[in-house]
Amino acid sequence: MSYNLYTKIGASKTQRDLFLLFEKWSNAELLVVRNAKDAYDSAEVSFLFDDVPVRITYGHQRHYPSNLRAVYLTLEGIRMAYKRGLGDILTGTVSQMLKLGAGAVTRDPYEVLGVRPDAPMEVIEASYRALAKSAHPDAPDGSGSNEAMAELNDALERVKTERAA
Repeated sequence: MSYNLYTKIGASKTQRDLFLLFEKWSNAELLVVRNAKDAYDSAEVSFLFDDVPVRITYGHQRHYPSNLRAVYLTLEGIRMAYKRGLGDILTGTVSQMLKLGAGAVTRDPYEVLGVRPDAPMEVIEASYRALAKSAHPDAPDGSGSNEAMAELNDALERVKTERAA
């Protein structure tokens, strides 16, 4: 199940929080905070950690301020773990945790449908129909699959349910 972060904190406040966070973090240096300007308003944060360049791009939330806040909250949690002397836990177990994953992750239905969350229902349905032509298992070009069609159907149903509420 995906998690939706709804934040009322604006991007400029989160950027200030990131700068303050990196001022407190002795072995990390913030390089860039920006909107990746893709279709999903991804946030991108680049920094040096122990002189190793790291770039985090995150776009699973519905808009840039929420994506940026999600990156900030993650980095603050990591910084606090190091501050508390728990860095060895992160170093030793994060790769194992990443292999396990968080269980089944459901993509944002608007991402699956290739539309913005504020798109009219007519546009969403038109996008669904266009994508279904290539996602269908019997697509003439052979690009479709049961999994792709199921994901598309699920995304449309989730949007319809959300808008009916």
